[in-house]
Amino acid sequence: MSRSPMIVRTVPALRRALDSIRAKKATIALVPTMGALHDGHVSLVRLAKRRAAKVIVSIFVNPTQFAPTEDFTRTRAPGRPMSPGSQLKMST
Repeated sequence: MSRSPMIVRTVPALRRALDSIRAKKATIALVPTMGALHDGHVSLVRLAKRRAAKVIVSIFVNPTQFAPTEDFTRTRAPGRPMSPGSQLKMST
């Protein structure tokens, strides 16, 4: 059964989530990202889903790295869906 992705914003919360996954002896894949999500990230998540039971996607955006017209404006804002990653059927 697929559920909405779990969004974790703190290190302690991530540790708790990982402890729960590890307790079930599930395999974990990490897909680190930087900047706006794009099709390349989506393909990495799909590959990770084939290789591990659970996939963690870190989304790192540093606004100081982008010019005003670059992809910072396309990154996820609170309340705005993540795209194209939101097109994936992700499970927690």
